[in-house]
Amino acid sequence: MSGRTICQVFALATLVTFSPCFADSTALTQGVAAYNKGDLRQALSHFEKAIVEKPYDATAHLYLGFCYQSLKQFGPARQHFQYVMSSSKDASQRSRAKAALNSLPASSGSNSAAKTAVPEPASETASPPKKYGRCKVIMFETDWCVACHAFVPQFESTAAKYRDKMDFERVNAERNKGLADQYGVDRYPTFVYLDDKGKVLYRESNGMFSMRVRQLAGE
Repeated sequence: MSGRTICQVFALATLVTFSPCFADSTALTQGVAAYNKGDLRQALSHFEKAIVEKPYDATAHLYLGFCYQSLKQFGPARQHFQYVMSSSKDASQRSRAKAALNSLPASSGSNSAAKTAVPEPASETASPPKKYGRCKVIMFETDWCVACHAFVPQFESTAAKYRDKMDFERVNAERNKGLADQYGVDRYPTFVYLDDKGKVLYRESNGMFSMRVRQLAGE
């Protein structure tokens, strides 16, 4: 039971009993079994596979939230609990997600060190140095992030237009946790802009994307 509360285990057991989609997902079944044995890393692997199979399954998101919370990865845990609160049609799931979310520390825990190491611009409209070379933008996304899926067409069309002036890359944050932690990413989508030496110029949401690309492309 290390790192987990009795309430969390009870919540999982209840969901196993009543969730109509549980029997349909082998990955979800295996994930819960591993979680109840205390094998959190194995459970996380199964839960992530379940999310790939069913990106909008609130039950799998709730399990992932508990798993990340137990591993003290509070940023991803917060994202999954927020997804359940906003998307689940099950009032019991929403209630559990809300309670779990309220129990998380104010900071993003294990990600805080990574965040402080990432330089932030003084303001959203500040201009980068004039000699910044060929820049790169990385879009951090997840399989379950609805906003990410919705933004992909714009990202790809912009990349096609400006690829001769700068580089574009999409990264799945949950499959590349080391890179996401390196840049202090714990919400999605997040866009990280780098100069030609790999120095972070900006880290921000999709609201500034079009303007930022034109700026860094020299237009």
